[in-house]
Amino acid sequence: MSDYQESAAKGQATAKKQLLDMVSTRNDQFKDVALWLAQQSDDVLTAEERTQYGITYIPDINKKDSDAFYYLAACADKISRQAQESTKELQDTLDNFNNENQKWAARDEAQCKKIASLETEARVLRETSMPTTTARTVRFSDPEAFNGNDSSAVKRSTKFRTWKNAVWTRWTASPSEFATEYSKIAWASTKLGGPALGGVIHHIEIMHDHPDDPSYWKWLTAKGFLDALSLKYATVDLASAAELRLESLWQKG
Repeated sequence: MSDYQESAAKGQATAKKQLLDMVSTRNDQFKDVALWLAQQSDDVLTAEERTQYGITYIPDINKKDSDAFYYLAACADKISRQAQESTKELQDTLDNFNNENQKWAARDEAQCKKIASLETEARVLRETSMPTTTARTVRFSDPEAFNGNDSSAVKRSTKFRTWKNAVWTRWTASPSEFATEYSKIAWASTKLGGPALGGVIHHIEIMHDHPDDPSYWKWLTAKGFLDALSLKYATVDLASAAELRLESLWQKG
């Protein structure tokens, strides 16, 4: 037997089995269709097999007024309606799924907004309830008033330099208190006395009369004010004076 014949025999056996299964089914909906197929399969079913399976009534499905034709038409209509119902059911299921998704999306969006709002409130509470820490301001004591009435040039220069450094320290340590040149000069003048104050009081009074117009001032900056005092009172090179004094003591010793 050739491969072709063997393959054909296997196909015929398979077709016979499927046909006999359909004929012997208990479902009457397929009975007439199976019988009609059996009529077309003389080369598949033998006379004995036809008798064995009771294939005696062969409906003519080709006639449009036959029971088999109406049955097949009914089956086709039923299948069509079932397909439509299945499609509608599937569409309803899909619509419900989409609706649920939209509801969950809306809930998620609302939840996200609520979380964002709570986070904002928490941040505001943290910022407002957090203890405010400010840099500790170190307050330096005011310098003693400088009079400039020492007869000794060395003592006068020493006291002035001490006073000048103390004034600079107060200005630097309290920038908010001494934010303008006027405030610096006005405050420093209150730490002068005797001849030192007498030499500048006239110009200080003019500044008080015109605090916002530097064109009337003798000193435009606080540094200029101290430099002018330095020319008058810091007249001795203290390092050189100390060196000379040490040399003198050494010679005496």
